[in-house]
Formats: sequence, structure tokens, C-alpha cells
Amino acid sequence: MLGDNSLQDSMLIGNIRQHTKVRCQMATLKDWQSWILPTESAPGRPLPKDKILLVDVSPVDCSQLDEILLELGQQKSVKGTIQLAMMNVLPESWAEERVRWSPVNGLFYKGGPHRQLTNGLKSLLRNEYWIPRHLTQRHWENLRPAFPSTAELLKRLTPRELQTLMAMKSGGSNSEIADRMNVSPHTIKTYLYNIYPKLLVRNRTEATIWARRHL
Repeated sequence: MLGDNSLQDSMLIGNIRQHTKVRCQMATLKDWQSWILPTESAPGRPLPKDKILLVDVSPVDCSQLDEILLELGQQKSVKGTIQLAMMNVLPESWAEERVRWSPVNGLFYKGGPHRQLTNGLKSLLRNEYWIPRHLTQRHWENLRPAFPSTAELLKRLTPRELQTLMAMKSGGSNSEIADRMNVSPHTIKTYLYNIYPKLLVRNRTEATIWARRHL
């Protein structure tokens, strides 16, 4: 655990030991680099595998937290079996925002019940995530691409492909559309194969339905 070695942190360590039956060590945020990072004079102690690194964010500022998260994120052990979690996070705070880009697997809000913390730590020890649902949903929505509008889809079409789509709207075979456009049926078939992926449809029927709805 990275914290300020306060009485509250010491009591918390005792609570964690009691309810999770795991060994818990304290390192001060002031000396976090010497505790984690190796140097020429002191090889440092490697981060233990299959363990949780719990960072108390209440005594740190955003720049220090970013430094910690970036350094930990670059270590292979963190990306592998170490579970990184933050505690004493305030809702809608800069610390909460770090979940979007940092290797954080767990987040615990300030003032939350101890049972929630111990349950979350047990989940993290099972290599599961413990992130509030609304943050997970927000992150998923940000990752999900917005479905393109009709205007954006139509911009993907060439003039001749758009002309073909307009002809399909009123019906007719490839040969009939080819006669109207004064091209070969093979050319119409080529236009159609180009249209399908551009409109996110699978076949001629779906393309015709799309045209009748949007054109």
C-alpha cells in the first residue's frame, strides 16, 4: 500500500489483514520510487506477483499521481499480474479521470464502507476488476464509435454509385438499371459490391430497403 503512513492507513492495513487474510505492507508516497524502482546502488525490491498495489490518493496531487501511474504502467509486472487500485478517490475528481487511461484495475471512493473495500480487494486478487459501474459504462460509451448519419454514409458513394442506388429504389433488375444508366450489367454489379460496405448493409435487399427509407 502506498500512503502517508498515517494512523488511518495503519488501521486500514489491520482491517485488510483481518478480512482478507493477506499480508499487507505500507510504503510512504514520499519514498515510493526507492520502494519500487531499482537503482544502481539499490536494486530495489521487485513488485510481487499476484498482488495488489493500493494507492491512497488523498495525500497526493495530480502530477504526483500521474507520475506514479505512468511509471507503474510501464513496468511489465504491473501489466501482468499486479493489480493496481486507488482508494480515497473523490467522485468527479481528477483521480477518478485517471481510470480512463491508466492501468488501474480497482477504484474505491472516499468514505465507502470497509466491507466494500475488502470485497473489492478479494475480487482484485481473483484478477477481476473493481471499477464503479457508471465509470465502466462511460468508458464503454467513449470507445463505441457513433453510427454514421445518412449524410455521412451518402458522402462515401461516388456519383455513379449514388445513381445506381437511386435506381434500385424504384426497383428493376441489374440489366434494367444498366440500360437506364447506359452501362453494362457487370458494371452495375461492381457498383453494388462497392455500395454494400459503404452503407453497412449485407446485400441488395438491405440496400434497397435503405434507399427507400433514406432517399
